[in-house]
Amino acid sequence: MKKILILKAGSSFLELKTQKGDFEDWIIAASGKSSKHFKVLPIDQINSLHLDQKPFAAVLITGSHDNITDNPPYLQNTYTLLKKLREQMVPILGICFGHQLLAAAFGGRVTNLKKGPEFGAVKIKKTSQAQNDRLFAFLPQEFWAFMSHQQTVQKLPPKAITLASSPKDQNAAFYLEPNIWGVQFHPEFDQQIMAFYLKHHFNISDKEAKSLLLPCPQASAVIPQFLEKVL
Repeated sequence: MKKILILKAGSSFLELKTQKGDFEDWIIAASGKSSKHFKVLPIDQINSLHLDQKPFAAVLITGSHDNITDNPPYLQNTYTLLKKLREQMVPILGICFGHQLLAAAFGGRVTNLKKGPEFGAVKIKKTSQAQNDRLFAFLPQEFWAFMSHQQTVQKLPPKAITLASSPKDQNAAFYLEPNIWGVQFHPEFDQQIMAFYLKHHFNISDKEAKSLLLPCPQASAVIPQFLEKVL
C-alpha cells in the first residue's frame, strides 16, 4: 500500500516537542493509524522526491511558525510539488499554515488577520456548501475547534469553495477540486498542546486560558475522517 505523506512545514517549540512530540506526531496520533503508514518529509527537502504516477495515497501538510507573507525560501518548490500532486489527483489536507500554503499555491492570497490573532477553542460555522462536502458533511453546523493563527486566506483560489468560517476568519476551511481541503483550525491539537500555545505563544495567563480550552471532539475527527474518505 502507498504511504501517506506528511509534509512537515515547520516545528513546534522545543519544550513542547520534548513533552508531546512535534506536528507530525500529533497528526499521526489523531489519525488512529500506525506510524508505519506514513512518510514524514521536511518541506525544505522536497527536491529529494521522485514523483512517479501518484506516489502517495494522500498528503497532509502540517502547521508552521513561518508566515507565507515572509516568502520563506522553500515556497516556490513547494508550490510546484503541490501542483504536481493535484495533477496526479492525490488527496491533500492542509492544516493551519498548510491550509494557507495550499491557497497560495493555487492562486489565493494570504494576509494578516485584520482583527488580530485568533487562538484557543473557537466556534466554527459551516457554510451551506459544506453540507454535501465529502469531508465536512459529518460535522455539525457549528462545532468547536482549536485555532492558533495570525494570518488568513483572505482570497480563495479560483473555483475553491468556502466550507466554514470563524469569528475572525471568513475562510476557516475550503475545498478545491478534485480532492484538496484546507482547514485553518488544528484538528491535531489536544488541550495540553493548546494550553502551551496560549501561554508561550500568545502570552495568555492560566486564568484567562481556562475559557479557551473547551473540548473539541468534532474537529479532532477531521483527520481520520479525511483518511477514511480518500483511502
